[in-house]
Amino acid sequence: ASTSEAQERVAVEIAEQFVDLAKGKKLFGAINANAMTNALSEESRAWVTLGQRLGQLAGSIGGQTTGQIKVTACGASLKQAGSYLSAAVLAGYLVTKQQAGGDGIILNLVNAPAMAKEQNLQVEISNIDKCCRPYSACVTVDLGGGFKATGTTCSGGSVLLSLQGQDFPAPATLSGTTVVFSAADNAQLLSAVSGAVAGENVTSLTLSAAGGGDRWGVVNFLAPPSQKSIDNLKGVVKAMSAISF
Repeated sequence: ASTSEAQERVAVEIAEQFVDLAKGKKLFGAINANAMTNALSEESRAWVTLGQRLGQLAGSIGGQTTGQIKVTACGASLKQAGSYLSAAVLAGYLVTKQQAGGDGIILNLVNAPAMAKEQNLQVEISNIDKCCRPYSACVTVDLGGGFKATGTTCSGGSVLLSLQGQDFPAPATLSGTTVVFSAADNAQLLSAVSGAVAGENVTSLTLSAAGGGDRWGVVNFLAPPSQKSIDNLKGVVKAMSAISF
């Protein structure tokens, strides 16, 4: 659906499918009906959001993939989550590409897999029963050499546990206006980043663990930061990406 009329038609069809599902009918005609059905449960919604946000993160800082996205669901509670997690990651990943291209297509669990197929993009989903302590479940998205991130849910929200192999001692929040950056590891990094965004409504600032090489950081803002703060931040980090979750 590349035109507004086609998008409206798809939206109506999806709405009708949800009505049918509520009445106990099957979801005929859905591109990914299984993903939609599983994603409707209360406990699944937070994981759908996490999948979308990890996908957005991958699309924003991971660059182009080789044609395959690997999604690993860890934990017994996610054993049946493959269909909606893969669709959610695709929706998040592709939305960043659509924004870059200016297509304006609204992506969701139904049309994202179809669009991915058109672009020869595949998702390989795997499950691991045990998850890294202290978390009972988590999701890893791997673009194959260019990007790898692991996240989980916390009180219904999405948090980042590791990025590019670097762990966050305190999980980083993935919500609202967020800036993700990489920077050279030095003792002044925290104060330099804090100074760069001084005066902004910063809700959290999280750095990955020190250990040599570059470190990753996540800054969450209550409102979009000014261009001055963005420019200041660019002056103290190596690379950064602003994402609106």
